Amino acid sequence: MSKTAIVLAGGGSRGAYQLGVWKALREMGVDYQLVTGTSVGALNGTLMVQQDYEKACQVWENITSEDIVGDMLAEKGDLNDHQLNRIFAREALEKGGADISYLEKFVYSLLDEEKFWNSEIDFALVTVEYPSLKPLELKKKDIPKGMLGEYLLASAACFPAFQTKEINGQRYIDGGYHDNMPVNLAIEMGADEIIAVDLESVGVSRKIKKGNQRVTLIRSLWPLGSFLKFDGSLAKKNIRLGYLDTLKAFGSLDGQLYAFEKDSAFFYTSALRSEAEKLFERARKREPKIFSGIHTVLMRRMLREFRRRSLHTRAQHSFTLSRQLMMAAEYLGEACRMNPEEVYEFGYFLELLQESVAEYRKRPFPQDFSDLRKVGEELKKIDKIFLVLLIRERIERYLQGGGTLGELVFASAFWREFVAAIFLYLIEHLPKEEFILEE
Repeated sequence: MSKTAIVLAGGGSRGAYQLGVWKALREMGVDYQLVTGTSVGALNGTLMVQQDYEKACQVWENITSEDIVGDMLAEKGDLNDHQLNRIFAREALEKGGADISYLEKFVYSLLDEEKFWNSEIDFALVTVEYPSLKPLELKKKDIPKGMLGEYLLASAACFPAFQTKEINGQRYIDGGYHDNMPVNLAIEMGADEIIAVDLESVGVSRKIKKGNQRVTLIRSLWPLGSFLKFDGSLAKKNIRLGYLDTLKAFGSLDGQLYAFEKDSAFFYTSALRSEAEKLFERARKREPKIFSGIHTVLMRRMLREFRRRSLHTRAQHSFTLSRQLMMAAEYLGEACRMNPEEVYEFGYFLELLQESVAEYRKRPFPQDFSDLRKVGEELKKIDKIFLVLLIRERIERYLQGGGTLGELVFASAFWREFVAAIFLYLIEHLPKEEFILEE
């Protein structure tokens, strides 16, 4: 009989992202028989075993730093990652880490041991003995009754940011010191269908053991914030990202950086293809060898990124023209700072891109960029959209017989912005009457 496991990585406050994954799985009717987790993943996993989704939503959407560290960060304002790291580093030096008594109260407020033990869903967590760094992979059947909260704290004791957790004379630290995303533990427990949620936080990442199991890996392509920043508004954002990424991973939505309605990009493929062929033919006629070289570099870069991003998802992996166009649109969307929390119809996304670009064009450029090659280092410092607009202008100039080939070759080093600039050229040259739906 098939066994589906949910594997939840550690990552502190980024754990809200896993709630978004859970929301999507519930909507899709995905059942699971096992949960393994490390640190906050173990805590979220316990809620999944208890089937306490509503409680999880209530907690994560209203979480504050006071819930986790008391008044340690009180009256210090909106801290950035560097400031948070400095404060926790000082606590580590002076007190051996932040006091875990608030974290302990928080963990126990989430537990319903009757639900946990009566649930048919299996469970396992990871923690590490300190100072020996000997791993402890503790399965549900081996957790003493009444000790679940203690071992969850042991798994989540992110030393040195937090103090170690002592149980029966033995000190424990975060399970991320051994395996931050315990896929192999799930495999050892008999899982052949695995949905793993990576928070890309600090910790040891183990290579997944080869076997017949299918692994669906879900992770964000957007930053989830400091793992030490517990804030309800940030949590809501990350929940939304986790929800959309899961729907994309299972093929219910299209896109990688952004979420598009299923198959909505296909309707615009024909018109965009036609414009692309015109553009490439004009460039090819002027410098066929150089055009071929630049085109090859851009396509290889895109293909490599597509494969890396689509690894271990259940969506289609084919690098089709529609997916190439979606990626190009996403690069432009990223430069325009489009909201990744929305679901877009692809045509509407194109309209929003043009509106955004029009607004940016009203703003003055930060400095003179008459020769891109002479200001290479400065280009890295400006907003992406201005770099896109610079390259877009050079493409236009080059196609009209002006400009220098060296500039375009140099600009191709900024390959994402180069692809975005080409896509911007395409949608700006697309006649409205030719923007027809493809059968």
